[in-house]
Amino acid sequence: MIDIATLKDRLNGLDIAERLGIKHRGDAYRCPVHDVDKPPSTQVFANGFKCHRSGEAGDVLSLIQHTQACSFKQALDIAEGVAGAPMIQTKKAPKKGLPPGIVPFWESCRRMSKQAMDWLVSRGLDVDRIVELDLMRVIPKRNLPAWAWGGQMPIVTPMFNHKGILKSVRFRAVEGSMARFPWAEETKYECRGLIMANAKAGEMLSNSTVDRAIIVEGEPDYLSVSTSTDAPVFGIVSGAWTTRFAERVPDDATLYLATDANKAGEEYARKIATSVTTRNVYRCRPKA
Repeated sequence: MIDIATLKDRLNGLDIAERLGIKHRGDAYRCPVHDVDKPPSTQVFANGFKCHRSGEAGDVLSLIQHTQACSFKQALDIAEGVAGAPMIQTKKAPKKGLPPGIVPFWESCRRMSKQAMDWLVSRGLDVDRIVELDLMRVIPKRNLPAWAWGGQMPIVTPMFNHKGILKSVRFRAVEGSMARFPWAEETKYECRGLIMANAKAGEMLSNSTVDRAIIVEGEPDYLSVSTSTDAPVFGIVSGAWTTRFAERVPDDATLYLATDANKAGEEYARKIATSVTTRNVYRCRPKA
């Protein structure tokens, strides 16, 4: 049985809107229900949305359902992926094809696929550098979980804890209607409280010797910045940054915060800035 109330508590409407790629102008979003909403007139909250033009409103699950034109059950599946942990209480054995640990799973993933390459190129990302730096991989078809819709081959990005240890992965589809939607494995790979980190950022987490770091939001910006600089780069998503990470930042370090240029991104940047002891914190605008 699905604990819907618990699931809703673990979701944030603003994060959902960004991940699903709902168009917006500042804090005003395009209504997910009716097509003609120009200029955008919908407010998205932590627990749902409301369109001030049509009067349509709903909770976070309704937002997913309308945006993806899917059934309520499918919306629940999507919501579980965002929450990053199982909401269905079951005694069934884990699905076949998933290795018992995160390290064997990561090692079983392919370095690249044509589908992933096409998606990366479409986002203007440097495929060769991504492969060289081992920033992401691709699930082989034999390990593709059943929840990865349409037989897609999702991108896999490693997720690290505050000590720079690989603890989980994030999944991102590369084609179809869910191309912008990041998945979390439904049975055991928890992503909350973990971050993406390139090699130098991992060094910073391990021993706090790096004097500067860039913090970006989401996989595309993380991949873009990591391939264009030698600096440590952290990639964060909603709920990722914690005091444990803040404690690993040296007092004299310089941080460049390049979270998304919207209300949620500004709030995230303020949260990070107030959590660290260094005063050398600069707000940057992510590349458009």
